[in-house]
Amino acid sequence: MTVFSGLLKSPLVRGFTVTSPKDNEIWNFGRTKLVTWESVNTDPPVISLVLVNENASTYPSGFQKLIKRGVTKQSARYVIPPAVIKGLKPGPGYQINLVSLNGQSILAQSPAMTVSIKGKHKKISFAEVEAPVAADHAGTKTQE
Repeated sequence: MTVFSGLLKSPLVRGFTVTSPKDNEIWNFGRTKLVTWESVNTDPPVISLVLVNENASTYPSGFQKLIKRGVTKQSARYVIPPAVIKGLKPGPGYQINLVSLNGQSILAQSPAMTVSIKGKHKKISFAEVEAPVAADHAGTKTQE
């Protein structure tokens, strides 16, 4: 029983934690994305970064793409180039996984973010919407 009570008093050690991207960020095509993380001494020294999406509205059968293999934990950051998202479906549910080099263990996972064609996923409130806008035959915008 003494051993058990000693365990309760010891601090919990957390492994890798993704600190960026944050929940619900938007990642536009043509832009880089900074991934940052924190780690502890017991975490593996080298990891892989994998982009995943399990959101059925974006990828019904799931999606994963290796971003970079062999990233050192001490770097604590990686800038993902725009070419990584080229050809992806715009939509919600994308996450960055920090994965062991053998690919067997997810060590940490970012919150979900949305990949967007610039301007296509702008969040607006209902108060901002007044009336639908359409183009007339001359190509100018008119309110309906």
